[in-house]
Amino acid sequence: MILMDSKGDKIQVSVRKDEFNQWSQCLLENNTYVMHNFNVLRSGLQYKACDHVYRMQFTPGTTLKQREFPDVPQ
Repeated sequence: MILMDSKGDKIQVSVRKDEFNQWSQCLLENNTYVMHNFNVLRSGLQYKACDHVYRMQFTPGTTLKQREFPDVPQ
């Protein structure tokens, strides 16, 4: 998965294969979220989905909650 912030910066997110459908249904395009309990790792993968130096890794304890941020442009 790829996540993008309001400035257009992208970061790759790694999830376990058996959890991918769960996360892909929870994260909807053009929505904003607050996330907790994930790992941040150096992106030393052979095949990268974007050029960010780091990547996120969701864990079984990762939580997210949709939240509106009025200062983030559409």
